[in-house]
Amino acid sequence: INFSIGFWIYFNSAQFSNNQVVAGIWNTSGSNREWLFRLTGSSSKLVFRTSPDGATQNNLSTGALSADTWYNIVAIHDVSSGARRLYVNNSQVATDSNTGTTTGDGDFVIGCYQNQTQFFDGRIDEFNLWHKVLSASDISSFYNSGDGTQVK
Repeated sequence: INFSIGFWIYFNSAQFSNNQVVAGIWNTSGSNREWLFRLTGSSSKLVFRTSPDGATQNNLSTGALSADTWYNIVAIHDVSSGARRLYVNNSQVATDSNTGTTTGDGDFVIGCYQNQTQFFDGRIDEFNLWHKVLSASDISSFYNSGDGTQVK
């Protein structure tokens, strides 16, 4: 399905070098993996993961991020065009063609995996999920307005 996810994020410096789960539907066991945002502490990159079969994963990542800085993140899963795109602060930073994603029965979580590990240390604001592909104009509005309700 087509979907878009957008939010503002701020990582505290105290735990910045640790792996941290931001949000997703991603069970660490079984075949219940759909999508996930995770900071990889060793590289300081935010990774957007999707799974075509509930077990394997396809990763799309930002460049290195910094602690104590607000970032606007938007991920697009566009089955119609066959592309995933990742944006940071209204600029596309990564794209690929891994658009397959499964529908499992995992729980939606913010701030850790379902098994209560890799806790998020920071702030999340204006977390939005859309059942559509955001346009460039939508992404720009979300970034510039600071109000996720403007994108409908």
